[in-house]
Amino acid sequence: MRDFFTIKEFAEASHYSERWVRQMCIDRKIKADKIGDARKWLIPASELEGLKAEQEPYQETSHKQKIREVANAIGAGIDLPSPWDKNLWEDLGVEFRPGKYFLLISTVEIGENEQIKVNYHAIGAGIAEPHLVKALSSHLSTSGLSKFTELVGDKGKLNNLVGKAGRYSQALLIFLKLIADEVKGYRAKENFHDELKPGLTKWFIMTAWNDAIQKAGGYSWIDDSCYKPPESIPNANLWQLRCGTYPIGIARSRRTLKTYEKWHKNLRAKYAEHSSAKDIHAKSQDLSEIAQEIRQRLQEFGDIERLPGHCELCK
Repeated sequence: MRDFFTIKEFAEASHYSERWVRQMCIDRKIKADKIGDARKWLIPASELEGLKAEQEPYQETSHKQKIREVANAIGAGIDLPSPWDKNLWEDLGVEFRPGKYFLLISTVEIGENEQIKVNYHAIGAGIAEPHLVKALSSHLSTSGLSKFTELVGDKGKLNNLVGKAGRYSQALLIFLKLIADEVKGYRAKENFHDELKPGLTKWFIMTAWNDAIQKAGGYSWIDDSCYKPPESIPNANLWQLRCGTYPIGIARSRRTLKTYEKWHKNLRAKYAEHSSAKDIHAKSQDLSEIAQEIRQRLQEFGDIERLPGHCELCK
């Protein structure tokens, strides 16, 4: 087998024109050595083999197709903690009893000293099978493209997102507990389990918490018009105060509800200016930007026709 071709020989073997081959040599898209005058080139035989390989139709394996699907699914499935998802904190509530709580996207541990620790679930958990998540990570890390390799590893952007999401959730809960502790200091009756009995409800606390966070971000959620006139609860000899759709207090008299409304307004005003609310807003913006970049990168990776990188499942 010969080692080199002339322009003419390469053109005949590749079925391209001599003019096209010469221009590719000039543009360095075909590696070649110039000899003698400017029109003579010697082209290594390996260049012909590479060109023929490129001309062959690409056949994607089912494995690589699956990896692309997993990349898109994980990117689309990134779920960030949000103070506006009432279901997210439903299992924890506002009592903050010691124990371990498994929420939708994180695990919360409250110690006997009332210290709060949050572990955000790993990216991809519950979205794809673990061995496919591991395979995707390998393909990303061996892709040879920095925008993909920087996503994985101990210091990668995916791990960074997990850590920041956990700290963000922790800041949310610490702020919620701060407000809950103040409300418990009112020495009013408590009704934190949506029971039909007198007391301040958990929504008294959670609406003030949400309102403070929204206002720290420049949004207006609750104003005086949100407080509804006291409603009589049929067959219970009780009155109920709502803030929007949320029942924030139940009492035996309308006068007590007016006190509850005053307390709630003062609580909202106080914590809307609290440094913790502003810190939470800043963390939220940072988290959203990181998550959006990761979603975009995973989508780009999943859309690549010839999937780069490799893993132990590749054949």
